Amino acid sequence: MPKSNFIKLYGERHTNTNYLSRLIALNLHVEEIRGVVPLSVAKLKEDVQEKEFIKDLYFLARTKKNLGWKHTKFSAKYIQDGINYITLTKNPYSWLLSLYKKPYHQYYKNFPQTFEEFLQVPWKTVHRDGIGYKVLTSPVELWNIKNRAYMDVQVKNILRLKSEMLFEDPQEIIHKIASSFSITKKEIFFKNYEQSTKNSSLTFKDYQTYYLQERWKEKLSSRAIEIINASLDRELMSIYKYEIL
Repeated sequence: MPKSNFIKLYGERHTNTNYLSRLIALNLHVEEIRGVVPLSVAKLKEDVQEKEFIKDLYFLARTKKNLGWKHTKFSAKYIQDGINYITLTKNPYSWLLSLYKKPYHQYYKNFPQTFEEFLQVPWKTVHRDGIGYKVLTSPVELWNIKNRAYMDVQVKNILRLKSEMLFEDPQEIIHKIASSFSITKKEIFFKNYEQSTKNSSLTFKDYQTYYLQERWKEKLSSRAIEIINASLDRELMSIYKYEIL
């Protein structure tokens, strides 16, 4: 398959990358370059820290072929001729709530008891985050770094999307990907993926209501907003057209 028929997707944890991958697989004649560790590798260790280390080693060995972890910091080193790139960004307030609920690829000796506490606890990166082994001041800094990188890398064949756009009109997103990268559609009619990729009790409509009606705002205290705003990159908020609460 020619390189022009490949897509590489980058997006932080909880930005609905799994959903977009399902949409692409259902609707487009294109191959997505794998951005996660194979299940066989992920199961090699039970201990959380050892498991994360094994995953880091996998991407160190395979980066030239798979262009890095899908949650990595996007970098010019991943750019190859003929490959199409997509980045996904999510509203930082709703993203932080999702990360608190399920802090993937992170391990705490004592997990923060409240969302407000979580926002002020340092975030230890894994190597495949592409930042090096660092301890960030908070999860808010993780959002700033990753989403700044999507804007900093200059490449022609890239689509910078927002998670909320997937729920506004997923059919239009698939059309946009197909037309932008000259990719053939599999069928005349669009196929949606109606079930949650992580929770069998939730459907596309549930996510659509939660994000488009901004139901997540109900979970934010005034204190949480104050803490987030103190570290949030205001310029990025303007670039991505997100409202500062």
